[in-house]
Amino acid sequence: QAPYAAELTKDGGHDVVVLQDRQRRQVVRVAVKFGNNAYSFTTNGVELFWRPAGTLTEWVAKPALGGNPLLAPWANRIDNEEYQVNGRTYRLNPSLGNLRRDGHQQPIHGLLLYS
Repeated sequence: QAPYAAELTKDGGHDVVVLQDRQRRQVVRVAVKFGNNAYSFTTNGVELFWRPAGTLTEWVAKPALGGNPLLAPWANRIDNEEYQVNGRTYRLNPSLGNLRRDGHQQPIHGLLLYS
């Protein structure tokens, strides 16, 4: 049996990717359409992540900070409304209405939470 596994499944009707490290008895659950949020991480059956609701369905119905969302395409704040990756420049489009800003009006990660 392979030491690692990845499976697409459902949790309360929500698409979830389950990643397992069988040797270390670790399991990560990622809510694919909820910002690619890693909402559960267990080691030896012990939950290590805090989340603001008892179930994924309750959390999706009333979103709040918790888990560990994918912070792509950048992991913190960026200057202006563009960023560079591998020599290419990517411009953000504020007119889409999904751009979050920090207290200094700089774009901040979390774009996928609102997609």
